[in-house]
Amino acid sequence: SKIYLIPQHIMTGTGEHLFDHIAECIYKFMNNHDLLNQKIPLGFTFSFPCKQMGLNHAVLTQWTKGFKCEGVEGEDVVRLLHEAIKRRGDIDVECLAVIN
Repeated sequence: SKIYLIPQHIMTGTGEHLFDHIAECIYKFMNNHDLLNQKIPLGFTFSFPCKQMGLNHAVLTQWTKGFKCEGVEGEDVVRLLHEAIKRRGDIDVECLAVIN
């Protein structure tokens, strides 16, 4: 288990930067545990008000807890995470479930 902090400038920056940061944290975890050559199923805990659209689809309704990333409210957070993972191109992770 490892805690990855989110810097203040990312909490109030763009959604792309936030999800890129999350993807970077996933990469670091996978690298530290020698998992880079495996496909990893992910359960994504996203502790913000969301409308659950399916097991792996949740739309952020509003930011809380000091977060104000632009371009995320009204969007599917799992899709945003998958896009960030795809931009990296160096990890194989599939979000199978999202909970808040």
